[in-house]
Amino acid sequence: MHRIVGIKKACLNPIVMARKVKAGVEVNSRPEVKEKIRAIAIANHSNPEFKLKHSMALIKANANPEVKKRRSIAQKKVWSRQDAKEMQSIRSKKLHSLPEIKRRHRAGVILSQSDPEYRINLSKAIKSAQPKVYATKKKNGTFRKSKPEDNIYILLQTVISDLKHHYRDFRYPWVVDYYSPSLDLFIEYNGTWFHGGEPYDSTNPNHIVKLNDWRKKSEEINFQGKTKKSFIHAIHTWTVSDPLKVASAKNNGLNLLVFYNEKQAKEWIQKGER
Repeated sequence: MHRIVGIKKACLNPIVMARKVKAGVEVNSRPEVKEKIRAIAIANHSNPEFKLKHSMALIKANANPEVKKRRSIAQKKVWSRQDAKEMQSIRSKKLHSLPEIKRRHRAGVILSQSDPEYRINLSKAIKSAQPKVYATKKKNGTFRKSKPEDNIYILLQTVISDLKHHYRDFRYPWVVDYYSPSLDLFIEYNGTWFHGGEPYDSTNPNHIVKLNDWRKKSEEINFQGKTKKSFIHAIHTWTVSDPLKVASAKNNGLNLLVFYNEKQAKEWIQKGER
């Protein structure tokens, strides 16, 4: 009984605890101890019963708000350290340089992009999130705009007096770049490289080459040690999202114009087709 009380008192003493932590770090840094810990971990995680118990314990812990809060604070504290960021970057670069990881990543990208169910579900998820995203951006004034997009807006205003910029309409489940109520005209500007420079055509040899090039680049590692997700986003935008917008407008009987550069907008204005 006296021994238990003594242990409890010792645990409340910061000096004693600091010594214990220091001693623990020194012991765990020894090669033989590291190897023993590694062997135990491998043995445990190859045991189905242990894996099940471990998973159940994690689920139970994650259901506890207090545990989640403590974990979140601890993670923020760790990732605010520069050495932790650098270590993670090195690990990520090493991991993504492995041929097997590269092969799996590429196979996953190709499989997901070729799976109709995946493409439909992804599009549905994006659509369902659009109203909230639009409301937030409208409130904060944080819509992404480029100089060409602003230039086209100014150009179009010379012939369309009631032109609206970044508009939502229930018939078109995306934020359209420009809309004219009097003409009931929807206009999209697809000027960034994400949109491929022209409408995607799966039978066009040049488009197939570009798509394969983007897939290869999506496997490359950037300066942060991560894969280039911008190319995955571009693949989806060009081959899934953009065609879906055109098809949706057609199915809903909407007038939709798509410009891929300022020259096309100027030509449309000069023709006077409204």
